[in-house]
Amino acid sequence: TGSFDGSVKVWHCASGVCEMTLSTLSGSAPILSLAVCPVEDLVLTGSLDGRCRLWELSTGSMSQVFEAGEAVRSVAISRDGCHILCGDAD
Repeated sequence: TGSFDGSVKVWHCASGVCEMTLSTLSGSAPILSLAVCPVEDLVLTGSLDGRCRLWELSTGSMSQVFEAGEAVRSVAISRDGCHILCGDAD
């Protein structure tokens, strides 16, 4: 789940337990959208600050930041995991 505080929680489906929280050390803008990569262990988030962030679930670390411009309202990852799409308010 994406949160207003800029964090993302990864939940175990069967137990309902939060297994991991992804967040930047300095905090970040509210998460407006997220997508899970179908072939890699990655999560892509879009936030109010106009950035898309790519997270590695295996380490819980942010691997890349993409500047989209306006608030990112939608994100997607291609089936092969090689491309991302970020839809902003522009």
